[in-house]
Amino acid sequence: MTLPSSNRARIVEQLGDDVSISVRTKSAEGILDKVRRMTEGSGSGSRPGRPAYRAGDVIDAVGARITTSNIHDLEQVLDAVRAHFGVGDGGRILEVENMYAAPKSKNPAYRVIPLVVRTDVEGHAYTFELQLTTRRASVAADLEHNTVFKPHVEMSPDDKATVKQTLAEAAALDLRETL
Repeated sequence: MTLPSSNRARIVEQLGDDVSISVRTKSAEGILDKVRRMTEGSGSGSRPGRPAYRAGDVIDAVGARITTSNIHDLEQVLDAVRAHFGVGDGGRILEVENMYAAPKSKNPAYRVIPLVVRTDVEGHAYTFELQLTTRRASVAADLEHNTVFKPHVEMSPDDKATVKQTLAEAAALDLRETL
């Protein structure tokens, strides 16, 4: 799914022409799968199930991603997004998790800045997830997601290890840009 050209043009005007913007919606099957996973919890027991979780609780049923070519541009995009949506009282950004600044211990090479943003449609509040990331981290994360996390492609253990190494190398290159 792509943004209407007028919205894309306005965003590119604000953020620069070296960004890419994509939008997707989860399918009904994807939403139901997420509800199932959330109610059951993780298989390893590290995340308990949430039996009251329902389809209306899925905050990322709609998602958008802004991808930049480097860390410097990512910082500028984050500043522009914060200014546009607002944070704190009266702001529409409800949650920010910066996995560049604070990587997850279970997958430290995965780098993204997901934001949960509130929007109002005909008087009803909804949320969507906006991910900010660099191009290299995005490509590496998509490879890992589609081959290891939710395997859409059959791969050998060696191939999976190569994908995980690619993710780690992308994270290292992004980190090197910040030093």
